[in-house]
Formats: sequence, C-alpha cells, structure tokens
Amino acid sequence: MTSDIDIRKLIPQREPILMVDSLIAYDPDGARTEFTVPAGNLFVRDGVLAEPGIIEHIAQSAAAWGGYPFFIEGRDPVPGYIGEIKDFSIIARPAVGSVLKTTLKVLGSASGTTLMQSIVTAGEQEVALGRIKIHIGEK
Repeated sequence: MTSDIDIRKLIPQREPILMVDSLIAYDPDGARTEFTVPAGNLFVRDGVLAEPGIIEHIAQSAAAWGGYPFFIEGRDPVPGYIGEIKDFSIIARPAVGSVLKTTLKVLGSASGTTLMQSIVTAGEQEVALGRIKIHIGEK
C-alpha cells in the first residue's frame, strides 16, 4: 500500500491546487487515489466541486501514478501534461466533504505518453468516467 506516502513526493502540484490526498494503490497498469473535497478548494462553487476540478483531480491522479516510479528511485516528480480528454462524462458534482475514489487503468503507452481509463466515485455514486492521455516529462 502506498497511502502513507506524502502525495507531494509524487506530484509537482502544491496548495492551493493540490487535488489528490493519497495514492492508495499502484502498479504499472494503473492506480487508485483518494481526495476529500475541501470547502476552500479553488474549484468549489455553491458547495460542490465544479467540472474543471474533477478533471484536474483525474489529471493529478494520473500524475501520482506517473510520479510513483520517480519516488521509488529517490527522485523528485517531474511536470506532466494533459494531451487529451476523450469520451468523458461527468455524471455528478460531488459536495464538499465527499471522498473521491479514482481508479485509473493504463490502456496503452508509447514515448512517455500514456492513455488511461478513469472512473471516479463518491460513496456509491459514479461521478465521472473517461479517458485521459498524459505525457510525463523526461526521467
């Protein structure tokens, strides 16, 4: 389990834009993350997390997956970039205090670019799903 690792050792984002609390599970084929939506988050509007915040959470979850191998090597995380958001649906906007649980599955990877399927839930409710293509900077 990886949940005891300080997330800032895995991703380059910092407060106030930090959108992942912990990497719960990692393997080369995917990951699981968690994030509790705080009231003061930049993406919270009228007590719920806005759509761009959900996408940013997924992107940072993917970054945590990409940063874990750097952490194991004793290196700092490197910036990554969203290459594409595709076949994406936001089903619900979670309220402040909701715990987002995100599962990422690698669909393919080449030349530092990875395509992942994402599913975000809050409790029993599906929040979002879709594909994200990320590029993690050079090792």
